[in-house]
Amino acid sequence: TDDGPAADVNPDGLAVDASHDREFSIAACWADEEFAHAEEVWASGDEAATLQWVIARAGRRIPVVIDSMSPAASLIPRLKSAGVDVHTGTAGDMAKACGMWLGEVVADRLTHGNQPSVNTALMAATQRDIGTAGGWGWDRRDHTNIAPLVAHSLARLAASLKRKPSGRGRSSSGRRMVVG
Repeated sequence: TDDGPAADVNPDGLAVDASHDREFSIAACWADEEFAHAEEVWASGDEAATLQWVIARAGRRIPVVIDSMSPAASLIPRLKSAGVDVHTGTAGDMAKACGMWLGEVVADRLTHGNQPSVNTALMAATQRDIGTAGGWGWDRRDHTNIAPLVAHSLARLAASLKRKPSGRGRSSSGRRMVVG
């Protein structure tokens, strides 16, 4: 666990998921070439407030990932019409996000905010197979609310979608994450 970046540092990616009863969870991820940090940054049962939260903070600058099979997918058309850089996630994207998430957890390259909602979701979560090549995603078939964990994983994928400055002599964001 880690406190993460300062409150005024914009995340590199956001993700939205929702439980079966439409409790929305938004997670943010800050990432550089070596480490990443993810946290749940919003939770609400109010769809309109969730939509406005994402629009106000993401805009065209921060990629947002929402799984196409999530109850949160209902937000996608309105986010797109508002100009948000929203990516509709596929099963392949879920496998990619979960693989990236687990690989970085095992390598001690991903920290989190030690939030009860995420910890509870992690304790309740199980995996489901995606395809036949070893890919997997978080299993949402029962009604246990694992939305904070799904959003956490998808936020890591969203952070990998952010265009980073390129060219010699340019630094990345100028931020450093301290992991202890």
